[in-house]
Amino acid sequence: MILLFVPLVLFAHIVGLKELVQTLFPLLVHKRIVKVYTSPSFFPLFDDNSTFVLVEECNQSDLVFGDINCSKPIFGLSYRFFSTHPNVIGAFYYRKGRPQLVIKMKSYEKYFGHLDPSLQRYAQ
Repeated sequence: MILLFVPLVLFAHIVGLKELVQTLFPLLVHKRIVKVYTSPSFFPLFDDNSTFVLVEECNQSDLVFGDINCSKPIFGLSYRFFSTHPNVIGAFYYRKGRPQLVIKMKSYEKYFGHLDPSLQRYAQ
């Protein structure tokens, strides 16, 4: 029973993350089509959507997804990376089992200007 539960929880997390990314990234970047650089393990989040174009190099992207060092704006996946890397504009991570979505306003404004009003409650 436990062996069945773990894959279902992981699948639910991936589906939720995919929906979050597909909704959030166009709002963050202010573009209909977003060029994304990420590690191969996250390709499935972007593969079946015409909103995203996966690029092969960091400097070709509008947004970097994951805890990857790059000079472009980054959407991280850990609080540690979010709080220490200067190019991180936002992050999605879990704290005490609860999902957290945060946007770092100083970094965000440096790259994209104003934040969509629907995302103001996640700003720090």
